[in-house]
Amino acid sequence: MEERDLVNTLKLLAQLYADAAWTYERAIDKIDQDEMRDELLDLRDQHLRHYENLSNYLRDIGEMPPRYGYPAEISEGLRSITDEMSVDETIRALKNNERYITTKIREAEETTQLAELTDELEGELEDEQSYIKILDDMAS
Repeated sequence: MEERDLVNTLKLLAQLYADAAWTYERAIDKIDQDEMRDELLDLRDQHLRHYENLSNYLRDIGEMPPRYGYPAEISEGLRSITDEMSVDETIRALKNNERYITTKIREAEETTQLAELTDELEGELEDEQSYIKILDDMAS
């Protein structure tokens, strides 16, 4: 993978994590059940951690990461959480978002030759699978 392509891929992943964190924030606002809210808070925080890790990597190579903040538009491929959604629809949307992020991480992992980055992406893939499992359990 060319350096510019790698930078663009990492910026995309960082933006996906930032936007996913915002979707969790919206979901947290909608859900009254304390246990579910706590799990969603943890998932949001884990996405912010991944965002920070990628942002730090981008800074280390002299690139500016995407800004974290309320998105005017959510990243393509992710579903927004709306007030009209039921709890089940909200959880399904979050799960679909996790699947999309997983696909993008796999694409990045398959094309990078940097061992340190490949290890990070493999860890993120494992995390994404655990997030999907948590969301599956919530939907049950």
